[in-house]
Amino acid sequence: MDELQRLIGIIERHNSKPVVDLADNKSYESRYYNLVRKNAVASDIEAVKALYGVTVEALPTNYRMLKSRLKSKLYDHLLMIDLGGTNSSSSVLEEHELRQELHKSRILFMLNEHDLLRKIIDKVIRSAKESVYNDIVLEALEIKRKVDLYSLKQIPFQSINQEIQYFKDIVWLEKNAEDIFFNLRFDLNFNVSKKRASLNHLPQKIDQIKDMWLKTGSYKIFEYFFLLQNHYLELIGDYEEILKFNNEVKLMHRNGELNHKRFNVQLNAFVQIYACLRTSRLTEGLTLAEASLELIAPSDVNWFANMENYFLLAMHSQNYALAAELIAKVYESPHYYLQNNLSKERWALMRAFLSIVMQHRLTPEDKEALGNATMISKDKQGFNVFLLVLEFVEFLCKEIDDSEAELLMDRYRKYISNYLRGYMAERARLFLRFMIQILKEQCSYLRVSLESKSMFKKLKVTKPPGEAYAEVEIVPYEHLWELVLDILKKKSELPAS
Repeated sequence: MDELQRLIGIIERHNSKPVVDLADNKSYESRYYNLVRKNAVASDIEAVKALYGVTVEALPTNYRMLKSRLKSKLYDHLLMIDLGGTNSSSSVLEEHELRQELHKSRILFMLNEHDLLRKIIDKVIRSAKESVYNDIVLEALEIKRKVDLYSLKQIPFQSINQEIQYFKDIVWLEKNAEDIFFNLRFDLNFNVSKKRASLNHLPQKIDQIKDMWLKTGSYKIFEYFFLLQNHYLELIGDYEEILKFNNEVKLMHRNGELNHKRFNVQLNAFVQIYACLRTSRLTEGLTLAEASLELIAPSDVNWFANMENYFLLAMHSQNYALAAELIAKVYESPHYYLQNNLSKERWALMRAFLSIVMQHRLTPEDKEALGNATMISKDKQGFNVFLLVLEFVEFLCKEIDDSEAELLMDRYRKYISNYLRGYMAERARLFLRFMIQILKEQCSYLRVSLESKSMFKKLKVTKPPGEAYAEVEIVPYEHLWELVLDILKKKSELPAS
């Protein structure tokens, strides 16, 4: 049932022509389609009951044939979807259209319609060469060679043979680069035993792919080089070099050294913005992020990730008004409901931190969203630490008795011991020690501000972990430190009750 629901959802989301007549209540296909699209049935047994009015243990043949027929129609209907209304980039759409034209050419060849075929195939070759789709050029030339063979024209046949060999050599190198790329990405992402060895050999492999690109001018090989170089620099935490590399690539594109139809301007901007965030180049990052809104459409699959980086840049710059504007756009987006649960929990956590820095308290919406969060709490060195900090700031806004303070201190000590080990957790460890210090000093602003000075100095010289997958602090711990001291100071100034 899930397969049918997903297929119907895809087709209806992209405004394709309906597979069935939705108003036809007599047709079993239409009735079945409507039952699935409205989530009126959860299983095949329920569908049989709704369609035929009988309860069964084994699915009847007529139902299985109905389901198979509808499923086939839905899959066939995928070919009619206009991908122009999807998140696909213009280069992906062009490649898809060129491959469709190739398919038409094969059909015309099988029908012996060689004159019609030539018109299509020549256009495919011109367009594919212009956009450097070498594998498509090769396939098109091979089809054209067959036509030349049947037309018994010797000169075009010999000429096209030479061209085919030229593109075969390039495509062979593209396939070789592709194998290197995917094998390395697999070892780095999934094969723990080979990860260290792969990382050590990565610069050599990157140079190998770069040489292939310079030799052939293949944009496909350049993409592998571009992605691997960025991935390697992120893995070793060299975000300064990422900025330098992507600025060089951007300049190459401006100078016409990279194919203008294939170059992924959005990805280049996204990587630069993230690198600015990781290197605290906040002004530069905010400028790039604002400009990126013109490049990355709200319907784009990467829009939310880009908005997260923009939001974090605003938070780190302490431009909370801008952060509030950005997060409002996220929650107002009609595409927000399509985000997975982890993404929604991340946004709930970021919104909660915005509430804390602006109002010193969580809103009822924040509390409800975080109360239902189950995935971010599993990240013990990242998101779950942020949850502890939010909880602690909430505690500071009320009176904490000694027994409650003891329980919290014990909890934080155990958390540090169990989860915050090693240099990557140093900043989080220091902040939790600061939280313990506050509780030990019974939330006294004067004593805490005095006793925590050396700890704060250490925090300021401790850089955030640069490794890939280390979560960016939603609010830098330095800012949180100052916020907590400000709360304690205001609390100390209140008249005694």
